[in-house]
Amino acid sequence: MSFPTWCNDRKVFNSWIAGINEPACAHCETVFNLTVDHVVAKSYDSKLLNDPSNWQVLCRSCNSKKYNLPEQGLAHGSSFWDKPLSNAQLQKLRIPQRRLALGKPEDPYYSDYFSQPFYSTSGIIYVVVWHTGTGKTIGIHALAYGLNKIRLAALGPRYPRIRKILVLTPKDQYRTQLAKDLANDVYKLLGVTRPSVKRASSDQHFRNSEVLKADIVVACVATLNSMSPLALADAFSHFDLIVSDEAHFSTRRMSEFALLARNSLFFAMTATPIDANGNPLGRMVCVDKWSKAEADADYSTKSASIQPAQLGLSVVSSY
Repeated sequence: MSFPTWCNDRKVFNSWIAGINEPACAHCETVFNLTVDHVVAKSYDSKLLNDPSNWQVLCRSCNSKKYNLPEQGLAHGSSFWDKPLSNAQLQKLRIPQRRLALGKPEDPYYSDYFSQPFYSTSGIIYVVVWHTGTGKTIGIHALAYGLNKIRLAALGPRYPRIRKILVLTPKDQYRTQLAKDLANDVYKLLGVTRPSVKRASSDQHFRNSEVLKADIVVACVATLNSMSPLALADAFSHFDLIVSDEAHFSTRRMSEFALLARNSLFFAMTATPIDANGNPLGRMVCVDKWSKAEADADYSTKSASIQPAQLGLSVVSSY
């Protein structure tokens, strides 16, 4: 942690640092990219600018999310996905979507696993493998609802949870439609308020405050290709959850992105968790899967044209 330019006394700063045995972010506990934050911002009380009692250690990600709010601003700020879905809303979801929204992916081990600080679970691609047509767009929302349900129950509102999502698309023509679907589908299906969704079509958009205020930002992978690793890491630091749609189109880049997202969870939503050569996605951990047979049995594919009863199959029971 370097000496901040706003501090007027290096001795006071060094003494304050020396009094911290193991510097770590006061909110997410990461030991990476640490900065000095003012509990009460200068805009509220400039007299506290150089008062060590008003200093705390925050990582760059938590510091940027806190903005100039007082300490409780970060701890108690609301997220679009904080309020758990009601039973009536859950029943409108398909079974795999419901699993994620309840914080119950296929392996219950992950319910405890995802309550850890983001930095301790970063660097890995967590894959949701669902058959084509089973609703991966709503699945992104379901994932955020479920992760926040897990984290609020285990850690309370003080610790970081899903507040902002970056969704990556493999092709530019998908970006506009996906942005519309992310804003509208959850409103049409569940009746919740539409989230704010912005599109990022250039690297400059990741420095635009209006874009970064959105609940969801949608970008094409090609948009990120001109950005340096340092710029990518800085852009990713604004998002708690990064979701790659159809990650098999750019498996190598997804692995690189996951490593740069030091304080984010990196998920891939795909029906094909392999690359063109048939190799699994690098650094991949499967969190949930929903096969064609399961989708047909549940009558949950868009292309299904025959009722389950006509196939001699019973509807798969829900949780």
